[in-house]
Amino acid sequence: MYSIIIVSYHSDYDLKLCINSIIKHNDIGNNLEIIVVDNARSIKTKKTIESYDGVHYVEGENAGFGHANNIGASLAKNDYLLFLNPDTIL
Repeated sequence: MYSIIIVSYHSDYDLKLCINSIIKHNDIGNNLEIIVVDNARSIKTKKTIESYDGVHYVEGENAGFGHANNIGASLAKNDYLLFLNPDTIL
């Protein structure tokens, strides 16, 4: 139903807070998909994302913020997309 796309670039601390807030306020269960596109290709970010069930990690190409959002959108399985910066807290 809904896909959230987050582009990360060396923002592991903020990313954790963002994902935690999404999970905390998720009232639609499995109808929510979270996709993180890592423009830094950071091992630390990959490990952070692996600690969350159901959050998809994608290595970006660092071709810009818009390009990374397009990558996330192309992988989204749902009709409605929400683009968030990693420092967003719900």
